[in-house]
Amino acid sequence: MRIAAVLLLGGSLLSAAGPLSAQQVSIETDPARPSRGSLLRLRVTPTTADPVTAMEGEAGGEPLHLSRTDTIAWVSLAGVPIEGDDSLQLTLILEYAGRRDTVHTAIAVSRAQYPLERLKVAPSMAEPDSASQARIAGEIARARQVSRAAHQSPRLWSEPFTLPRASRITSGF
Repeated sequence: MRIAAVLLLGGSLLSAAGPLSAQQVSIETDPARPSRGSLLRLRVTPTTADPVTAMEGEAGGEPLHLSRTDTIAWVSLAGVPIEGDDSLQLTLILEYAGRRDTVHTAIAVSRAQYPLERLKVAPSMAEPDSASQARIAGEIARARQVSRAAHQSPRLWSEPFTLPRASRITSGF
């Protein structure tokens, strides 16, 4: 496996380094500069001489559900974690001509200004006892396991999306 490093800022390829060609992939994001806590759409177009037969990857440590849109491009949705620095780490593994090559990149992200509401609760509600902590840890581990396993299923949706009802939009969420 050879490794190429590329840097992606605001949806455009700026520079590349490593033993492989800088023209290994072209990556587009929508939106071009996503916000922390938002969803983005990735479109990865390999520029290798040989056709890419399989692609997998991770964004922010979470697996991507990449699927081919045509004979060349691959797409995926990715969540941008609410916390972190000014970039989202992206790793892609391309399979072609009997090889597996890895591309590492970073997508520039911005900080969103979400409304903040402070709540006061009893300390017992914010500091669970040891039995509750063990239950919570088990539930978190199970949720992560279910989330990872979901990437083994084929995509069960298609575009274009339909609005849930024909009325005015009152909120972006």
